[in-house]
Amino acid sequence: MGFAEHSILGPRPLVLHQSFVWKRAILGTLGVLAGVAVAIAYVGWQATHIQSLIHEQDVWTRGVPALQAEVGGEVTSHSFIFNDYELEIRYVTAPTATRPALTVHDVEFEFQTFIGGPDDPPPPPIVRHLSDDPTQFALSWAVQSTTSRWAGIAFMLIVGVLIGAGIVVLGVSSLKSLSTARAAAFRSDDVLLKVLHIDEIQANGKPTGALKYTYVPLPSPATVGGGPAITPIGSQTQGETTFAKGKYPLFADPDAGPTVGAILLGVRPASAPDQMLVLRDDLYPLTMPPRRAEEARQHLAKDAPAPAPVAQLDRSTDSQHSSR
Repeated sequence: MGFAEHSILGPRPLVLHQSFVWKRAILGTLGVLAGVAVAIAYVGWQATHIQSLIHEQDVWTRGVPALQAEVGGEVTSHSFIFNDYELEIRYVTAPTATRPALTVHDVEFEFQTFIGGPDDPPPPPIVRHLSDDPTQFALSWAVQSTTSRWAGIAFMLIVGVLIGAGIVVLGVSSLKSLSTARAAAFRSDDVLLKVLHIDEIQANGKPTGALKYTYVPLPSPATVGGGPAITPIGSQTQGETTFAKGKYPLFADPDAGPTVGAILLGVRPASAPDQMLVLRDDLYPLTMPPRRAEEARQHLAKDAPAPAPVAQLDRSTDSQHSSR
């Protein structure tokens, strides 16, 4: 059976709602660019720490000790794992050819450690500085924490790359949904989907109002077999789709509401048979004249099998949320 022999939505190509196209394109592109920018920013941020750490080690090796050193400030601990040292250092350097008198230097200094740091309580601070440039200094507490500082840099690099990658994935997902919708609008199969169960999405243990529908394609005149190859169930396959709070898929019986056994309408692209576009109750992301939309709803109601007994909504916990 070909695509033109039986169609609930009518002949192809179908028309996508422009707001959907622009939203997915803009959010997807911005997501990819923002993710890459975040990763680069984290790398640049930690690069300055790497340069500072290497410079301090060089100063400590080549420098001379200050005559006196005092350190104040505070340490902020994050779950006793990541520690941020914000210090105020005063050190005194000996007279030089260009500075005939004792010189007092007051500086602010900050460094971070990961699982470790100076001894507790820390030993008396020692400051070493370059003889030809006393403003270039190194603090014993920071040098003593070199290993944990490198660990902190590595930790922050990993965090930054993961955050950036996560944002990129969201952007790619948005672009992928646009690609699927475009393919479905161009040439596709109308597929009747039977709801197997419905889960209410929760975040931090609280319901969000979003619903995740698990469905299975039905063998019907509207489909050319198969369906999305996600999780095999015998000779059929099942898929999932999530709708935000207050949004619902297009039901064959508009009075059925979100119930197990309800029939939905999906569109499977010919070029991507492993994908499924489940339509919203207003046919979004498709758009069509009101008369044609009403005809599509009538065809859907006619082609759908008799409704099964109504089952209770399965309000199980799901921490992921992707809305249409």
